[in-house]
Amino acid sequence: YDSTLLEKLYNKCKKYACDVGICSCQRFDQSTGNLEYTPWFLDRSIIPKKEYFSLKEIADHAFTFDVGWPWDKLFRTEFVRSKGFKFQDIRSSNDALFVFMSSVSATRVTVVDEVLATHRVNTRTSLSQTRKVSTHSFFEAIKEIKSSLLKNGLWDTYRKGFINWATGFTVWHYVTNDEESRNETKTIIRDEVCKEIEFDTLPREEFIKKKEYDVFASFLGSPYNDGTNVPSDFDGSIEWYREAVGHDVDWAIKDLFEILWKLNTPETDAEAANVILPLAEIGDAVAEFK
Repeated sequence: YDSTLLEKLYNKCKKYACDVGICSCQRFDQSTGNLEYTPWFLDRSIIPKKEYFSLKEIADHAFTFDVGWPWDKLFRTEFVRSKGFKFQDIRSSNDALFVFMSSVSATRVTVVDEVLATHRVNTRTSLSQTRKVSTHSFFEAIKEIKSSLLKNGLWDTYRKGFINWATGFTVWHYVTNDEESRNETKTIIRDEVCKEIEFDTLPREEFIKKKEYDVFASFLGSPYNDGTNVPSDFDGSIEWYREAVGHDVDWAIKDLFEILWKLNTPETDAEAANVILPLAEIGDAVAEFK
């Protein structure tokens, strides 16, 4: 931390009677020793050009304009006590509930646009690097935040922003974990996360990051194929797989091939061949066999 962090955040929060103050930050990679400025941790293009604002003004970006961690923020004590928001009793992602609910509930939020905190990454023993020990924690955080939004009458305001964040958070959790944990996470996504975050109620054009939508969509063909928590429905399965393949999510290609091949009609056989051909042409052994 910069030695002036508390002073600068406190003074600005005090001056403008703000409930939450946020500063800029950078990150230090412990594996390489590199220090990197990280402007994507605080998206200034979204923040209103004034001294303070409410997240209701940027509702669709409220969960994604910055990162849901507490160490680059200052929270007004009486505000926190009055709201009663707390950290969750889970191993990782335990700060998300407190940070997000405090932020969206705040009447005024302010930003000190100076680098006052440094985030360490690639620390092997950190909670974020050992999430395989607690694969369900990310979903417990998602569920509790949604529940709190509903309980506090904020769901309608922040629904779109929440779905965007929860989709991206889920994809990040999946792709940054080890293979064993990814398999377990994929099951959680298929069986629980999609329904909980109401993913299929938001069209692709309303997602800030289309690639996150595409990757998440690639997980959703299998339940319809297997009949997991939804009626077995080949048409539903194909629809989700086509969505993912159409936006270059590679791992959905073989899944789409399999479901088309099972239908065994001249039309689906032809589509299956067209789907798998590009992989076969670049030497993918499984695709060549198929």
